[in-house]
Amino acid sequence: MLVYTVAFDLPGWRGSRTMSKLLVSSLLRGFWAGEIVVFRNFETPLFPVERKGLEEVFVPTPDLGEGTEAGKRCLKEALEARFRAVDWIVEPERFDWIAYLDADCLALRDLEHLFAGEADLLVQPERDRPLASETVFNGYLETSEPKSARNGWLGREGINAGTFAVRGSKFRQLMEEWRRIYESDPIRHGEFRDQTAFNRLLLDSDLRIQPFERGEIQFPFHLDKGFLDYRQAALLHFVGGKQRDKVDLAFALHMMRTYGDESGLFLDLLEA
Repeated sequence: MLVYTVAFDLPGWRGSRTMSKLLVSSLLRGFWAGEIVVFRNFETPLFPVERKGLEEVFVPTPDLGEGTEAGKRCLKEALEARFRAVDWIVEPERFDWIAYLDADCLALRDLEHLFAGEADLLVQPERDRPLASETVFNGYLETSEPKSARNGWLGREGINAGTFAVRGSKFRQLMEEWRRIYESDPIRHGEFRDQTAFNRLLLDSDLRIQPFERGEIQFPFHLDKGFLDYRQAALLHFVGGKQRDKVDLAFALHMMRTYGDESGLFLDLLEA
């Protein structure tokens, strides 16, 4: 199995670097048995000491300019890198599963149990957010989209494009089709183009698509704000939060999971 993520920052910024480092650390601390690849646009490695199973790949980005527009261009490059990864991952067919996780994710437990069943593609719906009416999902939908009964739930709720897993044998097909749709003209609007293209892809795909196990991926800043609930999830996705807030919460939860203990021994060592 392979997990990959994309960490692109503007020069002098470290937000994506920090988030991706926390994500990788949380996966490794959770005894992830597969491989991990981080595509980064900064030259300094995340870890000065090699981590077994981790590969860091430097991907140069064009001059992003300055100001607010530079941030938008950097985000666009990072979003497109999700499907451009088909050009960078060597022999994807050798992996049983390839999972993409946004850099603003954190593993609280091992994720291996999520990759079960007969599906070709596992995705994460956004609960109670209709595909047809939400701008973040419907850019490539016809105004009167025919209803699909193929997967029951598919087509009712929009799908978040920041966490998915696909069979290695289907990875190339999925990424190339996603890129094709993304580069075509949207039907309704061009906002959130990467995610609206992903949702169009899912509606038209002949892959066997299933949602991840219910409750195992949660959104602390978005749909799942109760700590007692989201602390039980396997993976947290901090979509919707400001970057500083994402880093703070991810760091706190990672420290809690990795170093927290009922006896308070680690706290004693820190505060000796």
